[in-house]
Amino acid sequence: MEFGFTETQESLYRAAQNFGREVLATDAPMTREQWEACGEQGLLGLCVSDAHGGQGHDAVTTGRVLEGLGYGAQCTGRAFAMGAHLLAVCKPIEKFAERAEQFALLRELVSGRLTGAFATTEAGAGSDVSSIQTRARDDGDVFELSGEKMFITNAPDADVFLVIAKTAPERGIAGLTGFVVPRDTPGLHVGPPREMLGLHGASIGEIHMDACRVPKTAQLGPLNAGSQVVQYAMRWERALLLAPQLGVMQRQLESSVEHARTRVQFGKRIGAFQGVSHRIAKMDMRLEAARLLFYRGAWALSRGGREGTRAAAISKAFVSETAVEAHLDGLRLAGANGYTKAGGVDGPLRDALGGLLYSGTGDVQYNLIASLLGL
Repeated sequence: MEFGFTETQESLYRAAQNFGREVLATDAPMTREQWEACGEQGLLGLCVSDAHGGQGHDAVTTGRVLEGLGYGAQCTGRAFAMGAHLLAVCKPIEKFAERAEQFALLRELVSGRLTGAFATTEAGAGSDVSSIQTRARDDGDVFELSGEKMFITNAPDADVFLVIAKTAPERGIAGLTGFVVPRDTPGLHVGPPREMLGLHGASIGEIHMDACRVPKTAQLGPLNAGSQVVQYAMRWERALLLAPQLGVMQRQLESSVEHARTRVQFGKRIGAFQGVSHRIAKMDMRLEAARLLFYRGAWALSRGGREGTRAAAISKAFVSETAVEAHLDGLRLAGANGYTKAGGVDGPLRDALGGLLYSGTGDVQYNLIASLLGL
C-alpha cells in the first residue's frame, strides 16, 4: 500500500493553497471574473479529460487539490460552489453527453466562462429522487418542463442547469431523464439567493419552470436514464466534495496547537494540562482517520462498483461528522474568544454543519452502507 503523494500532487496542493488564499478566502459568492480565474487555474476541470479542456487528473489528485484550496482559504463556501460545478455538472455532462454541442458546452463550463448548477432537489424530494415531481412532457420536437427546484448550489448565478425531471411518471425512479437547460430558456425563472446558515461563499437558490420548452437535443443521456445521471453525480460529490474540509481541519489543528503552546493559565501553558493536550491529540487522530477514509474513497471511486459506492458513503459520513467535532473542539480550546466573530471558529463551524446535509445526510449514508452489507 502506498500512502504518500507524488511530487506532482504536492506541487498542485501547494499551488491550490496559494490560490485559496488569494481568491477563495472570503465568504461572498464569486464574481464572473473569479469564476474565470478558477477556470484558468484548471480547477473547474481537474478530473475532466483534457480532450474536453480539463486537466485529466484522477480522483485522488483532484481531492488533494481541493484539500489545498480549503487549507488556503480557511472557509469552504467558494470551494463548495466550485466542487458542485465540477462534480455534479461537468462530470455528468462528460459521462453522458452524446452531441457535439454538449461537449462544446462542457468546454465553456471547464473554462469558467459559464457556471453550472445541478437541479435535482425539490421540496418533497431531497435524497429520495424517486419523489421528484418536475415533469418533462414530450411535445413533438421539444420537451416541456414544469416544476420547481430548491436548495440548488450556484442557481442564482448559473448559466446552465442540469435538470432532472420525470418523463415516465408511472415508472418511478426508472422514469427520470436529465436535461441541460440554459438560463435564458423561456419559462425558466431563477429566484434570488437564499440566506443560509453557512457556506456564504456559495450562491444557493431556487428555479421555477413553467412550460419551459427545450429541444430534444437538450436531453442528457438516454431517455428515462436520469437516475443513472443522479447516481453518477452523487458518487463524485460524496467522494470528493468534502475535501476542502480536510484542509480547514488541518488549519484548525495547527491553530489549536499554537494556542495551547502560547496561552498561559494558572502559571503554565494550557497545553501542559492533560485535558487540553488529550483533546488536541484526539483532534489529530480524527483528522488522520478522516484523511485516510477520504482518500480511500477517492481511490475506490475510479474502480466503481459496490465497493466504490460504499467507500464514498463511509468517507462522506465520517469526514462531515469529524469536521463538526474538530471545530467544536477548536471553540472549546479558544474559550470565550472562540465564541466571538473574530475568533476564527464560527465561520468554519457553520460551513461544516452543511456537510452533514448536502450530497445526502449522514443517515442516508448509513442506510446505503447497511444495504451494501446486505441488511
